[in-house]
Amino acid sequence: MKKTIFITCVTRMDEIFSCVAGIDEHNRFVRPIIDYPDERPGIKREFLFSPSGEELVRPLTYVEFEFIEHRPEKPYHTEDWIIDGDVAPRVVSRSNDDASRRILERSVSSSLSEAISKRDRSLVTIKTPFAPKVKIKIDVEGRLSCRFVMKDSAGDWITNARTATAPPRITDAYWLALCKHLYNNGMPEAEIEEHLRSILKEAKNMYIVIGLTREWHKRYWRQVSGVLTVPYWLGGKTLAEFGYDWTDNVQ
Repeated sequence: MKKTIFITCVTRMDEIFSCVAGIDEHNRFVRPIIDYPDERPGIKREFLFSPSGEELVRPLTYVEFEFIEHRPEKPYHTEDWIIDGDVAPRVVSRSNDDASRRILERSVSSSLSEAISKRDRSLVTIKTPFAPKVKIKIDVEGRLSCRFVMKDSAGDWITNARTATAPPRITDAYWLALCKHLYNNGMPEAEIEEHLRSILKEAKNMYIVIGLTREWHKRYWRQVSGVLTVPYWLGGKTLAEFGYDWTDNVQ
């Protein structure tokens, strides 16, 4: 079954995998997953690109996949759909700003804690009352991590777990690519933080997609899976232009 979704998230995960999510025609989040033989399910990064290196799956784009079956996983991960990994994703169209804004506005929840209280969803769009503060850290191996300090519209601070106090990590591959590009070009961490926050401050319409992980260390961790603005902060740039190496710290 061919199905087109509006892409909201392309994330950096460990090893060779990425996570993709989007919104379908019923305003429901969908997470395409390939059931690889003898390997963990997910989406390998190579699936996101054509043989020539063109990005086939990128935010604010309508992309068609060959869906096989709905395979919800509880708690939380009810959005999972198995897709055919032998059928390449097809770019249907780039969304215009008006359409992107309408789709994202319909998906917004004012309260993250309320949205996930029934444990029947792992993807939630929120809006923040102020531009998130950006926190960058580079570890001894040169791997970058980025976090957002922010509240949702209900006024609650967003943390990386229900009983934790640390802000959530960014796993949005495009946002991390920009962070790493600035760092590799010699910009100090404090300047990177200020530059990135200025992008969010200047955005007319900003949407943050929070994603919950699978259970890890007895918790379902909250991450920023999508950093979206309309118009899109990335413009027409690609991951290749940033020279992104997919090695950043997302744990």
